[in-house]
Amino acid sequence: MPESKSSPSYGISNAVCQTGSQEDNKANPSPDPATHERAATPAQALTIKKPEKKKHNEYQLGNTPDAEPLLNPKWLVFSADEGYRAPQYATFSITNTEEKTIAFRLRSRDRLFPQMSHSNGILQPKQSVEVICYIPPYDQWPRDVSEYTGKVHKVVVESLIVPDSMTIPKTPKELFSAVRKLFHQTAAKAPLTRIYLKLKIILPIVAGISPPRSVSSSTSAKV
Repeated sequence: MPESKSSPSYGISNAVCQTGSQEDNKANPSPDPATHERAATPAQALTIKKPEKKKHNEYQLGNTPDAEPLLNPKWLVFSADEGYRAPQYATFSITNTEEKTIAFRLRSRDRLFPQMSHSNGILQPKQSVEVICYIPPYDQWPRDVSEYTGKVHKVVVESLIVPDSMTIPKTPKELFSAVRKLFHQTAAKAPLTRIYLKLKIILPIVAGISPPRSVSSSTSAKV
């Protein structure tokens, strides 16, 4: 019976392909898989790791002022002589009596009545701002004349000490947004921080029109 021929050369060649010669192994020893780090791919080598940005505190919270702002005057009385057919104006001032910068905000029951030239703002120490209160003609009022006249309307003036970490914007639009955000965040995290004052506005009754009995004799802002 003829002897079966084996092909030892295949085994030898495979061994050489896998391990190489002893001299090559001494010159270039195989890396230890436990300590060897994978070589970076071209994509990884070209990727530059950007430094992490410092995370700033998203919440800006105001502090309670030591003293109330000064309102002058505290009452505004308008005239019913022309039946509120013509627009009327009155002014009052808000003065910061603090040694620190404060933020203020005005709030009323109806967003568009009465109308104010400033709804919020920033006051530096001892600084004042003049606010115009505008009463439009009666045909532009949100509700009937009888629902507004003969009552004491209250506008709430809120104030907070501006935190040192807050950057005060320079443009009116950005300033409005920043102050609004400050009050919203403080109300959510520390609702008892703000100081409240009330500006009172009187709209006398028009002759021949009486207020409905079912409506309260006064209106105030929702806080």
